[in-house]
Amino acid sequence: MLMDPLVLYYLQQARRGKHDAIGPIYAAPHFLQRATVRQFLAGLWQMVRPVVWSGAKNLGRETLRTGGDI
Repeated sequence: MLMDPLVLYYLQQARRGKHDAIGPIYAAPHFLQRATVRQFLAGLWQMVRPVVWSGAKNLGRETLRTGGDI
């Protein structure tokens, strides 16, 4: 049985300490750990949206002020 290199490294590091016997650690399948492009862009939009909305509000206010002065 071929183990993931990171799991092997973890087990080797754990055996150097006090605990000589350590069980396997939980590793999720790779397809569960990967985010899709859509999920990435959705998270990015959630961070950028407040800045965009505040900028749009300020731009709208300035447009109304300028239009009122004309």
